[in-house]
Amino acid sequence: MKLMHDVIESNAKLVGVLDAKTHANLPQFLSKLSAGIPCPITDDIEMVDLNTLCLQHPSETFLYQAGGMSMVKAGIDDGDFLLVDRHIEPKSGQLVAVDYFNETLIKELCVSGDGIRLIAHSDTHRDVIVDHPEYFMVIGVVTWVFADKRGWRS
Repeated sequence: MKLMHDVIESNAKLVGVLDAKTHANLPQFLSKLSAGIPCPITDDIEMVDLNTLCLQHPSETFLYQAGGMSMVKAGIDDGDFLLVDRHIEPKSGQLVAVDYFNETLIKELCVSGDGIRLIAHSDTHRDVIVDHPEYFMVIGVVTWVFADKRGWRS
């Protein structure tokens, strides 16, 4: 008999711990970039540290890389990088990194009276029903997704 955990495959891998002491300063225009009506170009810029912007809990935030296409409708493609904060209390409806049967997964967490379901956001992948909670652990909440969009149409 094939058990459910035999068909679960990891769709994320830990890339590393972030070095919050290093500053990643980038210039940011103070006006927003228009995705509709063109706006005038401005010279108003300030420096923004990506660590300050992205890391609410630096010592509790880890970098993962998504693998596979099970979360494409949630905006997560194969190869995207994810910041996962293990300090944030996970809630139903959030994107989370979990360990289930020693496989690391990125899914939407759904907790109800029926139990725990890990929702895939793809037409070709099934949700995962957590029927063995003793092998289940939420690693953390996905707070940011970084995608390389150079050549996204090629």
